[in-house]
Amino acid sequence: MNTVKLLDNYFEWLKKGYTINHLGKCDEIVTPFVDDINDNITIYVEEVSDKQIMLTDDGYTIANLEFMGIKLTPTRRRLIDSVCQQFHIKIIEDETLSIVGTPKEFPIMKYQLTSAILRINDISFTQKENVKSFFAEDVLNYFDTNNFGGLPTTVRGQSGVEYKFLYALPKRKDKPLILFNIQNNISANEIMLDAFKHNDIKKSANLPNMYAQSRYVVIFNEKQKNISEKAAKIAQAYDIDVISWENKAALAELKN
Repeated sequence: MNTVKLLDNYFEWLKKGYTINHLGKCDEIVTPFVDDINDNITIYVEEVSDKQIMLTDDGYTIANLEFMGIKLTPTRRRLIDSVCQQFHIKIIEDETLSIVGTPKEFPIMKYQLTSAILRINDISFTQKENVKSFFAEDVLNYFDTNNFGGLPTTVRGQSGVEYKFLYALPKRKDKPLILFNIQNNISANEIMLDAFKHNDIKKSANLPNMYAQSRYVVIFNEKQKNISEKAAKIAQAYDIDVISWENKAALAELKN
């Protein structure tokens, strides 16, 4: 097998896949590579001095994430910053990915910018644990933005086990303590664990009036997975309120 010939054919095909458009002060390079919505990745080249050029994505990559409904939470921002650092990319004008170098460095600059664009696009297909973290952060940001007035808390059950909650609304006037569990991938097993925790907490000798009357709310990601009939029956039997993240009206009613 002539692998060199195969590579030559590939490079020839790759070269034919590029389109260059002259746009006044800069050139637009439409590459054969595609993003997550099957659009060709496009980069822009302009001279910044006699000896330097700048490549950018004209702000498309980050704007596209926002267009797809992906909120750029602090966690996602840190992930983007990490990718940019890896490929020596700077973000200018809030959203534009850019890299500056000499014309001789164009090949590596183009490689680095294209790689960063592809990697940032992958945020829409993040790993399971990242998705779980992002969902929890989206919910917590919603609570914070809408001034729910809650905080993370730890509650000790009758068994002596301490349960950590990412968010809880304190008891106020005629409203009970509300404990929240945020589930990206809801399941009957998770609801059974919630039932055990809530039952253990309600029987706690610590602040019995507060805990015995506490309310337990599970917020789940309907877009990831809907609640099964089995899970719904368990939740109902153990006095657990299950609310879809899409049901903002029901969430708003919980606000103190």
